[in-house]
Amino acid sequence: RIDLLEPDEKRAIQDASVMGRTFWPGGLARLGTLDAERRVDALISKGLVRANETSSVEGERELLFAHVLIRDVAYASIPKARRREAHATVGAWIEEGTTGRAEEFAEILAYHFSLAGDRARSARYSLLAGQRLLRVFAADEAIAWFDRALEAADASDASMRAEVSFSRGSAKEQLGRYEEARADYEDAARDAPEADGSAEARAFAAVTHVLLLLDRYDEGLERVPEALERARSAGLADVEARLLYTAGG
Repeated sequence: RIDLLEPDEKRAIQDASVMGRTFWPGGLARLGTLDAERRVDALISKGLVRANETSSVEGERELLFAHVLIRDVAYASIPKARRREAHATVGAWIEEGTTGRAEEFAEILAYHFSLAGDRARSARYSLLAGQRLLRVFAADEAIAWFDRALEAADASDASMRAEVSFSRGSAKEQLGRYEEARADYEDAARDAPEADGSAEARAFAAVTHVLLLLDRYDEGLERVPEALERARSAGLADVEARLLYTAGG
């Protein structure tokens, strides 16, 4: 059915497949589809795609492939040399159209920038995806995203690596995997930039907290004074209060 499409319609369905199971005419136009709205209507009339009643992108009609296999076949027909550039274009278009909602679209943005070879953006959006999942107590899924973020993060970007390690430690602590959490917090404290005293203080305090959760009371309590000093120096009243409460316990 795809092979029988007109050339412009075939280009449209290929561009749509780059976007994923769900796509928008504005993204097709950015990718080079000519008269995108008209091509979309033709694909709808041929039963290859259908329109959603609502759209997650303001001002854009949202469409869906009629079956995931249609999307897979269309994507497989795209020359591999063009896919990388296409994913970068789609990622940038979604990024622009969802300003202020980066966390909501973090998974799809991480997906596109990963395939585009943009390591920095892939790491950033993988981190955001993990942090969103962590807040709803989906810790295992969050850890998987934090792992992706660490894989994508450049070795020279210590700030990003520190933030990801701290977040992954929080997820492991949520699951009761305290020894693994301690190791991540130690990595975060080590990688935190010297100029960012708050990041280092939070990581150091987290190590102290986890040591007490591990019943390593003497070792944990020995760290409390230094952890309090770092928290106070960084102006982190919330961290200071947590440390005092934990030490009291």
